[in-house]
Amino acid sequence: MRAVPVVLLWWAVQGAGAQAVKLADSTCAGCAEAAAAPVVTSSTGRLWAVGGGHVIGSAFIYHEMEASWGQSNGRFHVKWNDWCCDGLLQNDEISHFVSGYHLTKAFAHLWSWTGEPTKRARTWGALEAGVILTLVELPIDAFNPQQGLGISDLIFDYGGVGMGLLALHQPGRWDFKFSAKHNVFATQKTLFSQNSRDSDNYVFWATYRPSFGWDERQPLSVGLGHGVGREANGVTPVRELYLGLGTTIPDVASSILAWARRFPMWCAWRRRAWRGTFSSWRRITSMPGCARR
Repeated sequence: MRAVPVVLLWWAVQGAGAQAVKLADSTCAGCAEAAAAPVVTSSTGRLWAVGGGHVIGSAFIYHEMEASWGQSNGRFHVKWNDWCCDGLLQNDEISHFVSGYHLTKAFAHLWSWTGEPTKRARTWGALEAGVILTLVELPIDAFNPQQGLGISDLIFDYGGVGMGLLALHQPGRWDFKFSAKHNVFATQKTLFSQNSRDSDNYVFWATYRPSFGWDERQPLSVGLGHGVGREANGVTPVRELYLGLGTTIPDVASSILAWARRFPMWCAWRRRAWRGTFSSWRRITSMPGCARR
């Protein structure tokens, strides 16, 4: 099981090296030889940054998995009671769905940032999220004496990946989010939930953000949430449903940026910042919503 970071390392390096070298465009007569010579493009540094981030991130995540759930040094087995009898009332499956959804979107945006075409970035994002979530179940959980391969977990993993792709292709005001009942840093010792108490701390939301006439500047969402609590004995699980109105830090940040783009001074400041920092080696571009000057 310790080979997993090595597999992800190979995958990251292959992804970074696939476009590390591109041919230069010929911009003058008699430059055929120079055009044929490989040069470093503006996206190469980002590709290597993403590859390095994958290496570091995969090693860290695997370490936290072992710290949370123990080593995968047992025999292969399936967790047949995962859906109905694990004491989590399907909140674990919902967490897998939300994880697949957000990982797909995050990886797609990451590959797009490197300069990959939009369609290819989305494909890479979905494939990467699907492979990572599969590795969590098989072989990591499948050979963990305390866990086991969760068939329902895999189904919800792939459902989340598919929903993430749908959100990228057909963006709208709907979303899936999660929140914590208590401070995670104070109640949880590791990155991943170690027991039902840690798992019960999370609420997963299906949300919709109405425009209220403000379009993307409106940060509030209404949502239907699902969580799990415990009866007085601290053991028997109780399903919890929530109806809420709230926002998140990313939604607030995007709203502030949307408001700022409406003012010419912001656009001019952004141009000066880009020009002062990157003019020597990168083409200056304006932010969406700012007219070129």
